[in-house]
Formats: sequence, structure tokens, C-alpha cells
Amino acid sequence: MTFLRQFVPGFESCYLISSASLIGVRETRHFAGEATLTQEDILAARVFPDWVVTKAHFNFDIHNMTGDGLDETGVQKGFAQPEGYTIPYGCFVPQRVENLYLAGRNISGTHMAHSNYRVMPICANMGQAVGVSAALCATKGCTPRKLDVRAVQERLRRLGVEP
Repeated sequence: MTFLRQFVPGFESCYLISSASLIGVRETRHFAGEATLTQEDILAARVFPDWVVTKAHFNFDIHNMTGDGLDETGVQKGFAQPEGYTIPYGCFVPQRVENLYLAGRNISGTHMAHSNYRVMPICANMGQAVGVSAALCATKGCTPRKLDVRAVQERLRRLGVEP
């Protein structure tokens, strides 16, 4: 605040109301899953046979690593894909860890895909898919890798989720 008041025109009377308790990190490591979501999947509005997240829609939003604004790959304005895409079950199941589901920005996806699926509405749908899947695993006494995705899709459809 002292720096802004002293050196930035227009901030002479600025004050802080609140601040986040943590610094948010946009992207860190991704798991390698049984499937990997790509930029091409998103642009094609792909409907995977093993979908568990549907109607995901956002733009590619990558911050510029060398200056202000978006990276040249960012398309916040004019995102060309008007339809939603699906995310396959395999993106939530890590290749080398048993009895674990992934959800949120750490799912199996490429750097470009991450800039699209990392947003809260899509992550909320991931949570629903993983929650339903985990409940079915508990009921059926199986691991995520052995769960029949059709059972997940059936339960999601009863909840009103359609691809």
C-alpha cells in the first residue's frame, strides 16, 4: 500500500479492505490418468463414450509468462467452440495409484486443456461425478479402476446429467 500511494498516480488515497489468506497458484502438477483430456478434445466438443462430466464450456485462458495479459494462445474473446464438451472417466483415475479419484485442476489433461477445465463450474461437475463414482465403488465393493462407468452414467442421468 505504501508503494502504491507513493509511486502510482491515482493511488494516493488507496486503502486495503481485505486480502486472500493464500496466494492462489493457477497450475501445478497433473496426474497421468487412464485418459488425458486435450485441447483438440475441447475444440471438437468431443462426447466420450465414458463421459462423466458433461456440458463443460469455457475458453482457453493462459496467462502470459513474459508480460501482462494473456499468452498468445489465450482466447478469452472469440472462443470458437460454442458447444460444451465432456470429460471422460479415465481422466479422474490415476494410472499408478489404486483407490483414488482425482477432481479439479489436477485431473489428467494437457496444459492447454487445463486452462479451460480449471474453472469452478466445471470443477463442481467433476466433484459430482467423482462423488457418485466413489459412492458406487463403496456400494459395489470395487476400486475406481474396476467400476463400470455405465453405472456412473446411469446414476448421473437419474440426476439429470446428459451428454
